[in-house]
Amino acid sequence: MTRKILIRGGYLIPTAERDTDIPEADILIEDDTITDVGESIDADVDHIVDATGRVVIPGLIDVHRPLWETLLGNLIPDSTWPEYQSRRHTLWQVFTPDDVYAGTLLGAASAIHSGVTTIVDFDDLASTPAHIDAASSALRRAQVRAVHAVVGPAASDGHRAGTAAAPRPLPAAAVVWTGPDPVHVDRIRSAREQNLPIYVDVGSCPAAVEQLAAQIALGTDMIYLNAGDVTVRSLALIAESGGTVSWSPALNAVTGQAPTAWTRFAAAGLTLAVAAGGALVTNLDPFDQLRSAYQHARLAAHQANHRGTGDAVPTARTVLGWATTAPARALRLGHLIGSLEPGKQADLVVLDLDALTAGPVSCPVTAVVLGASAAHVTDVFVAGRGLKRDRVLMDIDSESVGDAAHEAHVRIRLAAGRRPAAH
Repeated sequence: MTRKILIRGGYLIPTAERDTDIPEADILIEDDTITDVGESIDADVDHIVDATGRVVIPGLIDVHRPLWETLLGNLIPDSTWPEYQSRRHTLWQVFTPDDVYAGTLLGAASAIHSGVTTIVDFDDLASTPAHIDAASSALRRAQVRAVHAVVGPAASDGHRAGTAAAPRPLPAAAVVWTGPDPVHVDRIRSAREQNLPIYVDVGSCPAAVEQLAAQIALGTDMIYLNAGDVTVRSLALIAESGGTVSWSPALNAVTGQAPTAWTRFAAAGLTLAVAAGGALVTNLDPFDQLRSAYQHARLAAHQANHRGTGDAVPTARTVLGWATTAPARALRLGHLIGSLEPGKQADLVVLDLDALTAGPVSCPVTAVVLGASAAHVTDVFVAGRGLKRDRVLMDIDSESVGDAAHEAHVRIRLAAGRRPAAH
C-alpha cells in the first residue's frame, strides 16, 4: 500500500535557484516521492509533520566528505596543509576495518543529524577489501543516501569502486584522476559508459586539467578537487566544459591551502559545490560550511570590487544552492534531488529556527545560511523515510554509536602514539 506523509505549514524554500518560496506550504509525500507542493493540501495521509513556524529546505548534499575522519575530529588543529596531508596518511596505517565501520557510521549519523541527506563518502583510506566492506556496511546501516567512492590504495583493483549505498541503488560513483596516467583515463571512459560522475583531483599539479584535456574530453560529469591553485587556463577549461569545483573553504582557510581560491573561481565563472572535505581540522556541521563559504566568497568579492573588477557578490540564496541544486547536478542526480518539487525524491530537512539561538527570522533563506546549525534540525527525510523525527534519529542508536566510536578513537590514538583526551 502507498504510504502518505504530509509536511504541513512550513516556510518552504523549494529551490535555491529561484525566488519561489512559499510562506505556508504543504508537501505531500507518497512513498519516496513528492507528489504535491502548495498551500492547504487536502489529502488522506498516514502521518502529518507539523512544520508551522519552521523552515523546510531540500536535503543538503556533501560531495566530498571522508567519513573515516569523523572518528578523529579536530585531532590536528592548527595544521598547515602539508602537515594535514602528512598526518592523515600516517593515521591510515593504524585503522582496522572495525575502526572504519565505527568512523563511517558515526560520520553518517552525524550527517543525518545535521541535515545532510546525500553524502559522497570519499574513502581514500580504503587499504584493503575488508576496509572497503566495513565502510559500505556502515553506509547501508545508516540508510542515508550515499555514494561510497573508493579512492584509496585498494581502489586500483576495482574492488567495488564507487558503489552506492541505501536508501536505493543510485546511478552514481566516482573515479579519481591525479595525473597523466593511461589507467585513470581508461577509468574515466568506463565511468562515462555508465553515465557516472567523475572526480578529478588536481591538487598535485597546477596544469593537471590541461594535461587531462589533451587526453580526453572534459565535461559536465566532472567534479574537481583541490582546484584553487591550478592555472588560469585550467580553470577556464573547467568552466568551458561545465564542470563543477568541490570547494571546502573552512578546510582551506584553516590549513592555508589556496587562499585566493574564491577570487580565481569567480573570475573563471565556475560552478561550485560546498563540501566539508574532512573532520581532522574543521567542524562538519554543514551550516558552518555554508557560513564559511558565504563569508569567504563575499569578502573576496568585495575586495576585488575595491580594485575595480566589478565582481558579482554572492547572496545567501546563491550559497544555499552550492549545497543543494549544484551538487545534485554534479552527481548527475538533479532529476531526483536538490529541490522540493513534484516528481522528485522526498529528501528534505525541517528547521526550527527559534528566536533564542537564531534570532527572529526576517529572511528565511539568510537565516538558514547565517543562523542555522545542526541543533535546529528537527526532521530529516531521505526518499520519504523519516531518518530523524522530532530531533531524534530513528534508525540509529546515538549512544551506542558514540560509545563504539569512542573506543575506536582511543585505540587509534594510542596506536598512533597520541594519548586520547578524557571521554
